[in-house]
Amino acid sequence: MRDKGKTLSGRRLHEITKIESFNKPGTSLRAICRSDNGLLFVANSIGEIFTFDTQRVEITGTRRIIEKPDLLVQRIMYIDGLLWISTIEFGAIVYDPNTGHSRQYTYQVPPTQTSTSHHDSYQTIALPGGRFFSATWNGYTVFNPEGTDPVNFTTEIYNNTTSHILRNMESRMISAYYDPAGMLWVGTRGGGVYASDLRLQFYTRYHQEAHNEICSMAADADGFLWWTGFHSGMMRSREPFSPNARMSFEPIPNQAGKTALSVARDGEDNLWFGGRDGMLTCYRAATRSYISYPVVFGGDNTWRGEIWSIYTEDS
Repeated sequence: MRDKGKTLSGRRLHEITKIESFNKPGTSLRAICRSDNGLLFVANSIGEIFTFDTQRVEITGTRRIIEKPDLLVQRIMYIDGLLWISTIEFGAIVYDPNTGHSRQYTYQVPPTQTSTSHHDSYQTIALPGGRFFSATWNGYTVFNPEGTDPVNFTTEIYNNTTSHILRNMESRMISAYYDPAGMLWVGTRGGGVYASDLRLQFYTRYHQEAHNEICSMAADADGFLWWTGFHSGMMRSREPFSPNARMSFEPIPNQAGKTALSVARDGEDNLWFGGRDGMLTCYRAATRSYISYPVVFGGDNTWRGEIWSIYTEDS
């Protein structure tokens, strides 16, 4: 439907025109939103997205993003060049109108790095730093940008309500709003509204499939993150740290032994690692090379103790 009259500043609002061009047999319109340049996006019940020019009063594009005969779209949102479609049963779908690329994110067993907390997604909203938040029937999912394709994300699932702190929280989340002050508001089915101050509470967890006993951490001059692990030895991030990207780490073989306990950065940006065999391993930033030194007490080089802490002076 379209208003034939004028806007609120003195224009008529009571005359409505039905736009017949959206009509398709056996379909219905499910959701509508506006883009930055004034175009409208309209989703129907068979997975089609229409682009509608309100000035020309015509459909300027049609794209079928998912082949489903009865797609129950809850909400759609356009922001930063992406259209997010929240659906019942089929999760969240992100569509790039510029390239025509789209990708579906939904619940999977076992979970993967692109799974959501439930296949019913009720609303997706934007968060700072290029992240997105999806309220689902079983907790919520945070989308983190991944790679160069705008529709590619990795996900973090938050639906653990078994702890003493969270066990009374309602996990059936059906709406969300992020306000300009930095507060995230989540509406639930039967549990009221939850508010969270993301400026104080939002965090990202990085972990391995096993061996998560991390003893110490440091960053080098190039922005790479290093950690020492009781079971994994020395490890370094594959890319410099970015708050908007998912981190992955790789082991540094044959350095500091299988168990690394400590790391410290000195005034020349070298990194020093301590292990279980009485040796200090230095990563020299200038040459990107390693050298090991035995810790010698009073001329005795037989000590093979554990080095749990290292302190360096700038001088």
